[in-house]
Order: sequence, then structure tokens, then C-alpha cells
Amino acid sequence: MITTPDINLESAEQPTLVYYDGWCTICTRSAAFFTKLDRDRRVLVCVDLRSDDPRIELAGVDVDQLATSLHTRTPDGVVYAGPEAIRVAMEALGKSRSTAWTRWPMIKPIVDRAYLLFARNRLRWFKKQDCTSGACTIDHRKR
Repeated sequence: MITTPDINLESAEQPTLVYYDGWCTICTRSAAFFTKLDRDRRVLVCVDLRSDDPRIELAGVDVDQLATSLHTRTPDGVVYAGPEAIRVAMEALGKSRSTAWTRWPMIKPIVDRAYLLFARNRLRWFKKQDCTSGACTIDHRKR
């Protein structure tokens, strides 16, 4: 968990933000799944790290760090990474029972390690475009 300073946002009721890698097909499908579960309630909004979306800055975390795994930012400014980010997203959607088992003491370390393996290899295994030329890197522009 990463805590960021409070950021003044335009609306009093802000959604949970999910930061995902738009070059990863599994990541993109996960974002589409979250969006479908949201059913236009706007309790959760998915943000593609490969876009110029200004909400990327709200994470208060370097884009390179955000690109290491899925991240969520709750309305109160707390940022979560990896499997915990998925759990937080599902909680925001009212679906916490579907991921509760991944917190069980005997299961959590396995889930966390499996996710880490996936996150490290996602562009190799599930890339949307050819990354062999070195083109699949995070845009280092100042955000």
C-alpha cells in the first residue's frame, strides 16, 4: 500500500481509479471486465497508463512504478498494487466476496507470487503489439 497526499478533486464523490497497462491484452480485458461490473455507476474508472489521461497524475506514483503491476487509487488517496489492487477494485464494485479467498493465509502467498510472475512477463506473454523493437516502454514525459 502506498499513501499519497490528499488531492483536491473537482467532485466530492470520486471513483476508485484502476491503472492498467493498455499494451497488455489481459490487462485490457481486466479493465473491460471492471468497467462492465461498474454498470455506469462510476464507482470505478479504469485509466490506461499508455494514454495521456490526466488522472494518471492522481496516483502520486511514478509512471514506471505504476507500470509494474495493476494499481488502484481509492477516493481517500490510498494506492494499492498487484493482487491487493484487484481486491480493492472488486470491493469498490461490491464484489469483495469473489476475491476474499485470495486473502486466506495459505492462499495469499501463492496468489501474490503468481501475480508477480504474471506482472513481470505480461508484455512477453500477452502483448498487443510487437515489443521486440524496444517500442514498448513507458512514456517518460513529465506528467
